[in-house]
Amino acid sequence: MLIRRAFFGGIEPDMNWYVAGQNSWGETGAGGAGADQYFNAFQLPLAPWATPQKWTQFALYGRHMMALRADGTIWAAGDNSFGQLGQGDTTLRRALTQIGSATHWRKVGVGSEFSAALDRDGNIWTWGRNDIAAQLNDGTNTGTRSTPYNTALTAAPYRSEDIRFVDMWVGHRWVAGLDDQRRLWTWGNNGSMQLGRGSPEENGGITTQGYTQDRYCKLVSPAGPWRYASVGAYNGAGFHEDGNVWMWGLASSGQRGPGVSSLLPAIVAPNAAGAFWVNVFCGEYSTFLLRNDGTLWACGQNTAGELGIGTTSNTDTLTQVVGDDGGLTITEWRWVHCALNHTLAVAQDGTLWGWGSNQSKKLGRADLTDASYSTPRLLSAATKWRSAYAAEYSSIAARVP
Repeated sequence: MLIRRAFFGGIEPDMNWYVAGQNSWGETGAGGAGADQYFNAFQLPLAPWATPQKWTQFALYGRHMMALRADGTIWAAGDNSFGQLGQGDTTLRRALTQIGSATHWRKVGVGSEFSAALDRDGNIWTWGRNDIAAQLNDGTNTGTRSTPYNTALTAAPYRSEDIRFVDMWVGHRWVAGLDDQRRLWTWGNNGSMQLGRGSPEENGGITTQGYTQDRYCKLVSPAGPWRYASVGAYNGAGFHEDGNVWMWGLASSGQRGPGVSSLLPAIVAPNAAGAFWVNVFCGEYSTFLLRNDGTLWACGQNTAGELGIGTTSNTDTLTQVVGDDGGLTITEWRWVHCALNHTLAVAQDGTLWGWGSNQSKKLGRADLTDASYSTPRLLSAATKWRSAYAAEYSSIAARVP
């Protein structure tokens, strides 16, 4: 059984990438203009997104996006009010534009008004807005940066040792990085203890504009070794080497599972005898877990039906997600990704599904006209879909030709 990790990229480069939803700021990178522009069905973007360019990863959040190409270059498009496109200015760009000339990039990530990238030497670079949550880890909590900054240059005490990162994840206004010793490091907004290492006060956090900033790059507790992580807006999760899934941070919508009210790290227990989790993904306020039998389970915020369980009520009960549309019944899944209020998933048979809010037609099926859907809708009966990424107002999906 093939189970894919819940991050977007690191897969076959010879794929076609499709976009749907809002493009008012150029956040899909597909060009065009107009305050109300959107794509009401998944479609191939304009060049240079064609297959010969070999795009390998995309990251999309709010009003801007980034892309990684197989040649190791990184590109960005959309809103640039805080320099989050990394171009040395604050000019909006509706088409993908290369950031610098380096060809050493390995992964990209975007948060709210800032961006990050991991290079092949194990360094995490950041740029964009920094004054709200100190998410750039440059030792300050002010201003913006409009070009990439290497966080390896940050001095003590904000960075206590040399770290070689092998993976990273970017949340709303915080960052998590996995090093070559399988330790998990975090920094940025810690108002809900989403950094996974104790209270903000214990870590020198200060509050500005309603956000508790934590400029320190420190280790998540418990210690590793970790396999990987997932980050939401105000909570996080880690897959530990011992096979347990740990979660920490905000639990007010039920996104941390049954009976959890504490902000401290806790294990999410398997929900059946002999079962174990193989994947975890944190949406903005919701959580999805893949079980070893291929079934998908959800909990948390559900105001637009983004859990896909047939209701619009929040729940802390892990509930199975079943697709039943277009003559297909789906109980086994290979990929899931949730944003603020909509979710995209790929079934084991390679078909593409979506549910939750359909604002700006971001579910990507032209004949879906309701404002939201609380059960999975079949977006494409074609197989060979590999992954899909849900953002606040838009969606991207990848398929092998």
